Amino acid sequence: MILFLFSLVAIADPAVSATLSSDGHYTLRIIPDTAWSSAELRVMGGGTTDLGPAYVDEVVTVAGWTDEQRSVRISLAAACTDGKGRTWILDVEPFRVPATNPSLSPRRRAWPFGGKK
Repeated sequence: MILFLFSLVAIADPAVSATLSSDGHYTLRIIPDTAWSSAELRVMGGGTTDLGPAYVDEVVTVAGWTDEQRSVRISLAAACTDGKGRTWILDVEPFRVPATNPSLSPRRRAWPFGGKK
């Protein structure tokens, strides 16, 4: 049992963050904790994306589109440089961003105390 707990602590998950806009555009940011020679990423059950090689603490970004407006479920399979393969399945709660930038120009506001005379 102690060996099992130790192996869970020794194999850490990569750091993953996501942004999701209201029109469905997402951006994933993955920071691996182990170097890999190649990796495949599947986002929300869609097609796989080849990520290529990555080093420890190197930022890997992936962008795409989805129709779902919920947490982003990713599956990452990597062939690590130590000769072992690893698979991670993660649910990432995305940071929501608007699809368009808000207008920053000032607008005239109505007089709050009734009509002006």
